[in-house]
Amino acid sequence: MDYDEQPPEEDPPFGAAIFACIVSFVLIHWTALCMAPWIQVWWTELLVNPLIPMMLIFIILYRSRCRREVIGITRILSLLLLSVIIFAGTIIFFGVLFTLVCAVCSGFTNWHY
Repeated sequence: MDYDEQPPEEDPPFGAAIFACIVSFVLIHWTALCMAPWIQVWWTELLVNPLIPMMLIFIILYRSRCRREVIGITRILSLLLLSVIIFAGTIIFFGVLFTLVCAVCSGFTNWHY
């Protein structure tokens, strides 16, 4: 079987991309927190934290069967957009999840108007 010959029933690896996004974001953030005293440039954390997980998602999607019918720069740009959407969706989901967990743990006592 050649590289281009893959079974047609194979789905795009969105689950693997989301899992890789979560794991890499946690590891990069943990590493950045440990390295923060040595690196005095504040914008490097803002640059590295989202960039590495999005690059990892893009590599997973590019090497998969996702959007193989589109060729050239159109495929690359669509996979980049899809990588950004997956990363943003993952961050928003975990932000909402963290907020709900904090609300439940506090017993909704601090959530009044």
